[in-house]
Amino acid sequence: MNRRTVFNDVYDALMSLQDHIVARPTPDGAASRIKSASLSEIDRRIKLARKELASLHQERIKLERNAVARRNPSLTSMPSNILAIIFRFCAEDQSSFCAVMLVCRQWRARILQIPQLWCRLRVVCRQMVDPERAAGLGLWLARSEERPLDITIIAQDCDKAQYDLMRFSLAQIYLQQYRWQSFAMLAASEELAMAILGRCQGPVLFLESLEIHVVHRGAQPICYSTEGSGLTHFQPIFRCAPRLRCVNLTGIALPIGHGIDRKSPISQSNQVAMPWFQKLSSLSLTSSMTQSGPDWHYCKTERLLNALKLSPDLTRLVIDEAGWQEGYTRSLPAVSLPALRELELRHPEALLLLRHIRPRALRGLVLSFPQKPQSIEIFPLWSGALRSMLFNSPPPLQLLILENVHFLHINALTLVAQLPSLVAFAMYSASQTTINDIPLVTELLQLLASPLASPDPPHWPHLTMFDVGRVELPALAVLQFFVNRVFSRQSVASRIEHFECSFNCDDAAAFEKLAGMSRNHKVGPVQFSREKMRTFQLRR
Repeated sequence: MNRRTVFNDVYDALMSLQDHIVARPTPDGAASRIKSASLSEIDRRIKLARKELASLHQERIKLERNAVARRNPSLTSMPSNILAIIFRFCAEDQSSFCAVMLVCRQWRARILQIPQLWCRLRVVCRQMVDPERAAGLGLWLARSEERPLDITIIAQDCDKAQYDLMRFSLAQIYLQQYRWQSFAMLAASEELAMAILGRCQGPVLFLESLEIHVVHRGAQPICYSTEGSGLTHFQPIFRCAPRLRCVNLTGIALPIGHGIDRKSPISQSNQVAMPWFQKLSSLSLTSSMTQSGPDWHYCKTERLLNALKLSPDLTRLVIDEAGWQEGYTRSLPAVSLPALRELELRHPEALLLLRHIRPRALRGLVLSFPQKPQSIEIFPLWSGALRSMLFNSPPPLQLLILENVHFLHINALTLVAQLPSLVAFAMYSASQTTINDIPLVTELLQLLASPLASPDPPHWPHLTMFDVGRVELPALAVLQFFVNRVFSRQSVASRIEHFECSFNCDDAAAFEKLAGMSRNHKVGPVQFSREKMRTFQLRR
């Protein structure tokens, strides 16, 4: 029952009793006796009501004390430095950032006084037609004061005509381009991307990161290696961005890497595209290089190598491109990349680049190919390029990730012998078989689980991660590996901190026992699932 209702009932009862008490008595004796009895009954009911009222008061006080004890006083009295950490974490997502402002007035007031929290701006073009949002955009920029800005423009569901209607609202962003620290854009067409970039007319002196992703609707047209007008839109950014270090391009065709010996010195390609690479530390190209032309003159491989020659500080390179014509690259000299630490190839044909680069200090190699390689014709020359790099000039790899790779034709012994410093190995695909029709991962696991009494040093002594979550492994091989590389405290090799694999339903009982052994040895959290996925994980 609601406490307010109980109080009202008690109050009404008291008022009714008071009316009975002050009522005029009748002269009749019998009536007086009846009245006295009624008064006694009323007094008894008053005592009960007062007792109930006192009990309700006590319950109310108890509930109030409970509520005060459970109330979190730190919401309004939290130190400013702790609040700043919370706000910066929430500022990564504008939706959660705005929700935090609604917690209390004190939080809202403090957020409005921290300009660093207003330096990240994500603009969805379709929403900028609303005048209120356009006004809010200016207010957001004003709150950032003169701090460097991280700008993201989402125009994926917008065409050129819709953009023309809202470009005046976005003009406020272009007026602040001298403060841009990073600029990212997602557009539905190359024409729209160029229209957005065409508004950048002044220098971007603080720009460090540039991301342009074009998601084409329908078939993407083939763009040959001519100096298209699109390059002129990049000219202000490439020429006037001395701090540009990270570039990520998707679906936007540029004539990258035209050599001085093939083009006039006054060519836009030499003045714009080539200096662009000189200070880069990270480069990601996804369908972003023009084709070589109908006569296959000046192929993409040669153009990319010419560009990489001017990138002595490049530490990360991601290539998701096709069209690396082998017939025109046999005589190309190799390019040394002394600073390259991470290399990721997302197309099988891109393996040909391994024949022409010398990453002497490479630490991480990722080969992540499409899930359906049946649609791509596989040539032995591609896998031969990787084997050639491993045998002729093996880099000091510490990380090797293979995804949907079925054609390397490399046995486990070669892989281990050529990469002695490997720390992390992962294969996210079905296991390919070796010459003896043994799955590569199974053979590799048996090789790594050599007995401690063996006179040979342990294979991959620095290995801490073995992740083959999509590959089914036999229980016996995994058990031997755990006995020698996980449970043993006498091993001179590094202890495994991350192990993951799948298993066949016939081996479920054996893996369940292995999970129990792992818990008994206290090697770390172990997850065992015999449901549809059937996975076994060890993660410290």
